[in-house]
Amino acid sequence: MLTFVIGFNLITALFCLLMTWRLWQLQRGCAEMSQQLQVWTVDLEQTLAVSPLALHQGRLGLLQLRLKYRQLRSRLHQVQQILRYTSWLYQLWWRYRPAVRLTDQR
Repeated sequence: MLTFVIGFNLITALFCLLMTWRLWQLQRGCAEMSQQLQVWTVDLEQTLAVSPLALHQGRLGLLQLRLKYRQLRSRLHQVQQILRYTSWLYQLWWRYRPAVRLTDQR
């Protein structure tokens, strides 16, 4: 009977040692995961702290681009009008131009 009790205690001690070792590994894995999450959190906070400024600068750039586009479109419209009027004047001149007469040179 004494052998059975000692054997049972030995098996129970080995089982507890195995469970302790597994829990220690789990605790170490959780600590590493926690440390990595803290690093990611700091990186994310730094990134998000800069984001509003970057978004504001992007918005300003877009507004400037739209303004420049509007100005260029206005200039394009003016150039098209000038070309239209020039074409119209050329057609008018071509229609009513003085006839060039060739003179006989003898």
